[in-house]
Amino acid sequence: MRLVRAARASTLLHDLLRSQPSSGPWLLPANVCPIVPLTFLKAGRVFEFVDIERETLCMDRAEALVRLREAPDRYAGLLFVRTYGLEDEFDEFFADIARVAPPALLVDDRCLCPPSFAHPDAPVADVMLYSTGYAKTVDVGFGGFAWLADRVAHEPCEQPYREEDLERLTLAYKAAIKSEERLASAPGDWLDTRPPALDLDEYRRFVERALRESLTLKARINRIYDEAIPERVRLDDRFQRWRYHLVVSDKRRLLAAIFERGLFASSHYADLTPVFAQGRSPVAARFHASVVNLFNDRYFDEEKAGRIAAIVREHLGI
Repeated sequence: MRLVRAARASTLLHDLLRSQPSSGPWLLPANVCPIVPLTFLKAGRVFEFVDIERETLCMDRAEALVRLREAPDRYAGLLFVRTYGLEDEFDEFFADIARVAPPALLVDDRCLCPPSFAHPDAPVADVMLYSTGYAKTVDVGFGGFAWLADRVAHEPCEQPYREEDLERLTLAYKAAIKSEERLASAPGDWLDTRPPALDLDEYRRFVERALRESLTLKARINRIYDEAIPERVRLDDRFQRWRYHLVVSDKRRLLAAIFERGLFASSHYADLTPVFAQGRSPVAARFHASVVNLFNDRYFDEEKAGRIAAIVREHLGI
């Protein structure tokens, strides 16, 4: 495998899509970050959504394999997102994809996982995609890289970039998710195709140092949450490294209470099916209705985490 880099992981994805000969549809999880389907639209590629599993919160593997078996030559690829940076073993599923639909390109989206510059040992996926941009496990404010198998074409493209176009697009997709209005295009010069500012060695050292600092801070803040918040409303520990996730009733009331106290939390990964396609993905929709993401990154600290935990306990009547 070879390593390639770009200003953002979305730029790498866009260039990969444009470089592949097949224009067939891709399979995406219904709870993917909105910038992903927007990148597909920017690249002129089509996609279909697959609902998620209750256990892994990732793409429903059985449903994906059913579609691939029914039309093994139809699909150009599958993008498998590791929800909340989940690092479970999915090699068997990846091998099944290669067996039932060998033309399909498999992208293992690890953008919320800790980035790894170590050469992959016998990888099953064709692409392993990482990000070090805003709000990732390592947030240095820029950058993405990918490990590519030999069969994967990759031709970088140059396009004009305007930061105001990215800001405009972000506001547009957030409004569309809130209203469930259809987004059929991704206009503007929002894709950052500028060359990386640092050479590979500088970038790697910068990211690896930031990773150590990030994981140390996350562990300290997570301990505060663990000690104060009941296990019954927490996701399993394997989901808790990127941010800290709760599943609660009346999440809007909890979020409102947090913001009223001058703090912040978030509600991520809505079901994008009604925004970019038709219908709804029931598991993704139900999960989004109750999940709250608590912060544990460099924009937060232990004092704020303690205050947040107290608000959560109050919400739960403890």
